[in-house]
Amino acid sequence: MVGKFNDTLSFEPGTNELNVAGTLEAFDPADAGKEVEISVTRLEQNGDSVHCSEKFTVPAPPAVLKWTMTVSANFITGTTEGDATAKVKKGRSFS
Repeated sequence: MVGKFNDTLSFEPGTNELNVAGTLEAFDPADAGKEVEISVTRLEQNGDSVHCSEKFTVPAPPAVLKWTMTVSANFITGTTEGDATAKVKKGRSFS
């Protein structure tokens, strides 16, 4: 799998709810229809850090999963740095 954050993230108007979004692609064809957990393990700006995670469904290849989730963040307009992981559910656990 190959994933990346969108170049631009945005706040819900009038809130500190940050819309975190990105894409995930190059899935194993056998994973189509399975659950994938995307975890933003670190999203950081000026020493403030937040994290979030959500589950999505793996699309059939060659589709790209366009994901989005919100997180409460005390960020300002500018650059952030972040890391994320993605795990596909295999049986009863994610791997």
